[in-house]
Parts: sequence; C-alpha cells; structure tokens
Amino acid sequence: MACDFKGGVYQEYSPKIAGGNHFYMNGKINNSDQKQWFRFRVLDDRTIRYERRIYAENNGLMVQMLGSPTALVSKTISIIKIESETMMSTESKVYRLDIKSLKPHKAPKFDVSTSRSSNTLCPS
Repeated sequence: MACDFKGGVYQEYSPKIAGGNHFYMNGKINNSDQKQWFRFRVLDDRTIRYERRIYAENNGLMVQMLGSPTALVSKTISIIKIESETMMSTESKVYRLDIKSLKPHKAPKFDVSTSRSSNTLCPS
C-alpha cells in the first residue's frame, strides 16, 4: 500500500485481517486483543456494510463483571461509501457497554454513538 503510516490515524479494511480492520495510530497498529467477529456485506457497487463485535474473552475484568468470556462488550456497524477515486465517507454506529449500569443477573445496557467522516483514500 502506498500510504505513509509513519504518523496520523488510519484504518485499513480487509477480510484477511483479524477483526476486519487494522487501526493505525502514530504509524503503529493499535488493535484489540479481545475476541472479535466481523462481516463485510456489499450493498451496491460503491457501498459496503462493515459490522464488528468485540467480546469479553482475553479481558479478565470484563469476564468477571459479565460472567462469561462470550459476553458482548461492543458492536460497531459502519456504512462505508466510495464517493470518488480519492474520497470515501463512513457513517458508524458504535454500541459500547455501559459499565456504570452493570447489575448482577441483569442484561447489560449499551451506550450508542454515531459518527460521520470523510477520508482520503490511499492510492492503489
């Protein structure tokens, strides 16, 4: 890839990557070690739906709090659209575990946030 990953913040999407994407910060990959599930779905010739779920496994505190390594910690649904040869836009909805609302033997609650961004595509 022709991008310069020596600084800034970048994302690289691929079904070959665990979790479906690499998140780069200051030129270094900054991914989660927690168990992940992901799926890409083509919506049309310029739009992809990317969904990722992160589970409690490999995070002892989360497993202890939630009672299971398979408990959902967060979920992200992104609609990625190629706007032109050099630009893409992303709209993401992120569901994060609301730790303050955790109660024993109760289903966990999630905080939801939405973000929109436009990004320059790396030359291929």
